[in-house]
Amino acid sequence: MSPLLELGLVVLGLYLAGWASRKVGLSPVVGYLLLGILLGPHGALPLYRIAPTTELLGELGLLLLLFYLGLEFSLSRILEGTRATLLAGAADLLNFVAGFALALLVGFGWLAGLFLGGAVYVSSSGVIARLLSESDLLAYPEAERTLGVLVFEDLERLLAREGEDLTLLALALVALVAVGAVTLGFPDAVAAFLLGMVVAESGHGARVEAALRSWYEVAAAAFFLVVGLHVDLVSALRELPLALLLVVATVVANLLSAYVGGRASGLGHRASVGHGLMLLPRGEFSLVVVSLAAQAPALPEPVRQALLGGTSLYVVIMVALGSFIYGRYDSINERLARLLRPRSRRGRRRSGGGVAESGRAE
Repeated sequence: MSPLLELGLVVLGLYLAGWASRKVGLSPVVGYLLLGILLGPHGALPLYRIAPTTELLGELGLLLLLFYLGLEFSLSRILEGTRATLLAGAADLLNFVAGFALALLVGFGWLAGLFLGGAVYVSSSGVIARLLSESDLLAYPEAERTLGVLVFEDLERLLAREGEDLTLLALALVALVAVGAVTLGFPDAVAAFLLGMVVAESGHGARVEAALRSWYEVAAAAFFLVVGLHVDLVSALRELPLALLLVVATVVANLLSAYVGGRASGLGHRASVGHGLMLLPRGEFSLVVVSLAAQAPALPEPVRQALLGGTSLYVVIMVALGSFIYGRYDSINERLARLLRPRSRRGRRRSGGGVAESGRAE
């Protein structure tokens, strides 16, 4: 197959997978991932293969995902973050502990535990921002806290360029910095992340992000496809119990940590419960973490395959669960907040001595 034909088929498949996902109310990430799992070399209908063009797009997608994450994690934005965001973010670390503990429980070892903890810890900023917008929930106070948790001058003259010059320069920087890092024995993905932080500090982060947006969307979609292409469908289905354990652990740890963080940062009871619901979706960066684990030679091959298959299924389930919750947010939040209300307050309400919650603040 010629590289041009391969590129055309890959992009067409990604378009159709993203379109189908949106039609059923899911993030396109699910479609891209399932496209690789089901139609890859180890899938039910092997139409796609792991080829140089696809691998190159996927590698670029990984670098751009980490670069964009670095843009969000500007050091100055972290230091300028409010006390509320810092408290909520600190409580959110409980999710990492849950993933790490689960890896030890199933016998993966501490190194795999670090990767699995990272995959469980990172909420999907892309999926959550999309769902918040589509569900008209951006005005809620817990949405502000949720977005706050997600976003935790040497290049000045170069990055002042405009239009295609800025696009070409930024893309070249990402690629060449990654290559230079590998040459020096430094992980290319970490180098891309650090470069993103440097660009964010330069004050040109928003312009660079806009300039690379089209490249980012295509390459990131290809990255999810490549992750799916490396998943053995039969092996992944064997990891369904692990994926379900991860879902349960994430839901429990996420609701608990977000509630504690929300209350400590000034949110009321119901809004704190809603904060936990809003942070549930996992997506692109969980797959970034597990793809790095799949390349770690220190991990045994069975463990790497289990992490890749189990986490891929976990992401599909969590995005679907998040889409369901966001579409029925108010009713689910109300019922869950009532169920989790402290016993003393339930007693006061039954006796008529309590005061009903006032809006979203209580």
